[in-house]
Amino acid sequence: MIALTRDDTDTAAKLANVAVAAAPDSAAARLAQSYVQQARFDLPGAISDLEAGAAAHPDNALLRARLAELWLASGDFERSEVEAKAALAADPQLSLAHSVLGFVELSRIQLGAARDSFIEAIRLEPNAPLPRLGLGLTQIRDGDLQTGRAEIERAIILDPGNSLLRSYMGKAYYAEKQDKLSASQLALAKELDPHDPTPWFYDAIRRQTVNDPIGAVGDLEQSVDLNDDRAVYRSRLLLDQDLAARSASLGRVYRTLGFEELGLREGWKSVATDPADYSGHRLLADSYSIVPRHEIARVNELLQSQLLQPLNTTAVQPQLGEANLFILDSSGPSSMGFNEFNPLFASNGLYGQVSAVAGGNSTQGGDAVLGKLCTACCTESN
Repeated sequence: MIALTRDDTDTAAKLANVAVAAAPDSAAARLAQSYVQQARFDLPGAISDLEAGAAAHPDNALLRARLAELWLASGDFERSEVEAKAALAADPQLSLAHSVLGFVELSRIQLGAARDSFIEAIRLEPNAPLPRLGLGLTQIRDGDLQTGRAEIERAIILDPGNSLLRSYMGKAYYAEKQDKLSASQLALAKELDPHDPTPWFYDAIRRQTVNDPIGAVGDLEQSVDLNDDRAVYRSRLLLDQDLAARSASLGRVYRTLGFEELGLREGWKSVATDPADYSGHRLLADSYSIVPRHEIARVNELLQSQLLQPLNTTAVQPQLGEANLFILDSSGPSSMGFNEFNPLFASNGLYGQVSAVAGGNSTQGGDAVLGKLCTACCTESN
């Protein structure tokens, strides 16, 4: 473990292998080897090591909680919940198990249960930043952005060198339209962990919003280049979803700059990477809107994106022939891995979108859409 914290993965792997060979049933050896496997981008191998340890020590709460953590990172919420509850049955005072269970509940939009789990985790370990981040995200998802942002600030006070916390702090400030604070937090996140694509992705969205498309292209391309470093946290499947979302966002910025052909290529790449990701279909619908005689393709892609998208603040358009997509409202991967909580920034409440056009020869028009996102009924209406 010491070698791993020094980023000496080869030495760590050798020592972990020796430890497991000397004592195959040792819980400590299996835990150490799981961290090494994770650092080598082998989540299945890490899970296999933990399962072997759990089979030998079924009442070891830390082993079960760690296994729940990795199932969450792989996107398997069912198994993560089972292991987290097994860890709590063995040791109800284990903060990590409560935190992992809270993220599982948050991914299912069970906000009351998630809030209780995070509060209990904080009570058991007040100095832990992870449950405070989870509590902040829960409050934001419940529509209380200010209180949630304050909770994330508390997490940063506890761990100021954590790049991931800085990334989500920057995103919270961005949601509050505090651009200078958002930019400073994302810059710190990039400095603290140059290999994490998350702050580059969020900063690209911020730059696009403040009309800096050239800077957004640079940040998005860097995010795509760094994406495989996310493998230490996420499975290959979730990495593909990340790439699809980043390609879609990159294509949108290309289109803003007038590079329509590049935008279309990024849209095709996104859909080819992950056909079930809604953001690529949204991008193609938007890109086809300026291509002559592609009305059927545009409407087809728009319908696919609406069928695949998660609940968010973007209401269904009253006319399918338009590609007014508002993708920035929920840009990002649509499934939550252990260090990807992006979709949870959609908040409960009412949202309105209005557009109008006017021209010569008495030409005028407009439309308005009112949307409501509600956790209580788990539905979206407009």
